[in-house]
Amino acid sequence: MEEVADRSQDTVERAAASASSIEKFGQVILPALLGGLLGALAQFSIMRGYVTTPLSPETYLGGVLEMMVILAFSIPAIILHTISQRVEGLSKMEFLGGGLAALLIFSLFGLLFSYCLLPVVVLLWFYASMSWSQHELPDFRLGFWAGLGCVVGTLSGSIAIAML
Repeated sequence: MEEVADRSQDTVERAAASASSIEKFGQVILPALLGGLLGALAQFSIMRGYVTTPLSPETYLGGVLEMMVILAFSIPAIILHTISQRVEGLSKMEFLGGGLAALLIFSLFGLLFSYCLLPVVVLLWFYASMSWSQHELPDFRLGFWAGLGCVVGTLSGSIAIAML
């Protein structure tokens, strides 16, 4: 009898863990995909001349300015991800504030250290995705995590289009 009770309890625990894992997976992959699509659009717009900057991209400041234009394309990704949230009790304003705070922090970091922005952001996003997904987080921190994913996706999408 105890074996039957243990098996049913294991099944319930696995189902709960699976549901939580699927929910957390959406928090990881959706911002990166949205950011990647908009980053690709940003790089395509820059390459085709639809979006221009006053400085030549061959100069250091021109390259940094172009990176800021690409990062600006992550704002719609953060907003779309905020709108798509279906979690009960989630404060969308705090979530949006967290996402925009992540964008602001890493934009300022990109202004100071533009050549090491992508590795630092990717490593922090991997760390957050591995450790934060194991905890119940406040809305602002969930938004920060999503914003970090949008920034990573935007930069990655931009690099992917530039390499084509």
